[in-house]
Amino acid sequence: MNRRFNSGAMNPNPKEELEEVYAEVAAMEEDFKKALGISQHLLGNSRQLITQNQELTNKADQLKHDHTEMQENYCSHQNAIQQHEEMWREQQEQSKVME
Repeated sequence: MNRRFNSGAMNPNPKEELEEVYAEVAAMEEDFKKALGISQHLLGNSRQLITQNQELTNKADQLKHDHTEMQENYCSHQNAIQQHEEMWREQQEQSKVME
């Protein structure tokens, strides 16, 4: 109302002025409701994205863990193969010596 008074747009008829102010307030309330709806929509989307991000992060962490375990198993198997090969060579050498 002060804005309307200061800008000289105030209606000299008090009843009409009140109706105009109420109309402006109703328009502002409608804009506020739209903004609130948009905000709630964005908030919902943000929550969904956060949840998806957490799920993907958990999957990535699990994959890293699995990869580390696979590398450790591979190294263990490689060591076992080398030990087996060394034992086989030793047996071959012992067999040749006994012949």
